Amino acid sequence: MAKSTYVKTMMMGALSAIDATAVTPLSYTATFDNGDFSIDGLVEGLREIVAAERKGNLCGLSYGARIYPTFSFTAKVAQFTDSLSGTLTDFIMRTSGSEYAAAVSTSGTGRPYTTTWTYTIAAAAEFGDDADHTFTLEDVRITANFAEGETDTISVSGIVYGAITGDIAQVEKTN
Repeated sequence: MAKSTYVKTMMMGALSAIDATAVTPLSYTATFDNGDFSIDGLVEGLREIVAAERKGNLCGLSYGARIYPTFSFTAKVAQFTDSLSGTLTDFIMRTSGSEYAAAVSTSGTGRPYTTTWTYTIAAAAEFGDDADHTFTLEDVRITANFAEGETDTISVSGIVYGAITGDIAQVEKTN
């Protein structure tokens, strides 16, 4: 793939999520988002580095504890819940009576509720890149915060417990 010469902006990004429902996973595409998606904690191998010292001198490096990247974004609130088509809050909370009430955790039955999130920059057709730019975050635990304001917002945070695939793929290193 040739290196893109087109700088990307918040207008190009799209964020979507799916659960682990068999055959046809339940999905949610972020609407009313503010274009402020960010991801933190990306590091090669998804591991801390442990420095071994002897008498104050570095004598070796090895991999330590797993690092769990986090992400966040905010969105405008139109409504908290919708029994017909579901909302962001319904997807996060598996709200009773919503289409997401029966969502299945990507971590497995009986495990904490996690989902898979995908971030895509649609750049191929619109901006002449060779392909869209995409990465997927697996087994993500989501939390949300609500804030009243000139426009009410929901701040969403996620911890990535699973794999990172796609353009920024990382494989967990072992010692």
